[in-house]
Amino acid sequence: MTVESKTSQTFGFVMYTEGEFNVHEITVTGYKVYSKESFALYWILLVAVSLLIIVTITYFIIELRLKKFKLRQREDKNIIQQSLHTFANFIDANDPYTRGHSTRVAMYTKEIARRMGMSEAEQDKISYIALLHDVGKIGIPNEILNKPAKLTDEERKVIQMHTTIGADIPLFARIICVADSYDAMASDRCYHKRLSENDILNELVRCTGNQFDPEIVKYMIEMIKDGFVNKVHGGDNEKKIRT
Repeated sequence: MTVESKTSQTFGFVMYTEGEFNVHEITVTGYKVYSKESFALYWILLVAVSLLIIVTITYFIIELRLKKFKLRQREDKNIIQQSLHTFANFIDANDPYTRGHSTRVAMYTKEIARRMGMSEAEQDKISYIALLHDVGKIGIPNEILNKPAKLTDEERKVIQMHTTIGADIPLFARIICVADSYDAMASDRCYHKRLSENDILNELVRCTGNQFDPEIVKYMIEMIKDGFVNKVHGGDNEKKIRT
C-alpha cells in the first residue's frame, strides 16, 4: 500500500496461523518512496537538455540558411563581376590601344588595396569602381580617341570631357589614379610608346606628393619590383617594358 505525502490511510489485515496465536504487539514498517520528479536536479537537467536541443536545432537552421545566403552572395558577386567586366571590355573596345586596360587597372587597384590592409569587401568595391573608371570614353568619338596625330584645341577639349562624363559614377580613389597612370605608362598608345621600367619608376617617384599619394605609390613600386604587374600585364610584359 502506498500512502501519498501529507495524506492518511486507514487499513487492516487478516492473519492466518496454523496454531493459536495471541497478538501482543504489531510493528508496521513503512518506507519513503522517492520519484525523479521530487528532485530539483531532475528539473534542472530536463530544462538544460531541452535548451540544448532547441539551441542545436536553431544552430543547424541558421547554418543552413547562412550557407544558402553565402551561395547566393557568391552567385550575385559573380554576376556583378561578369557584368562589369563585359561593360569594361565594351568601353576599352572603342580604343584598340586600351583593350584590357580597365581590367588591368582593376587588378592593380585591388592588389594595392589588399597590400594596404583593406577588407575583402573594400577590395571588391574599389576594383568594381576601377573597372568603370574610363566609362566617360563612351561619349568620345573614336576618331578622336584613336587619332595618332596631335589633337586640335577643340579635340583636346572633347577628350578632356571623358572625366566629366565619368563623374556620374562614384568618385575615383587615389589608388585608382596610381594604378591607371602605371598602366598608361606601361602600355603602347596611339600617341606614345610604352615606357621602360626604370622610366616608369622615375616618373612615379617624380610625381609623388604632387600627382600621386606617397602612401599609395610605395605599393605600386613594390608591385613592379616583385613582378606582380608582369603577371597581370602578360607574361611578356617584363621583356616589353625593359626594351
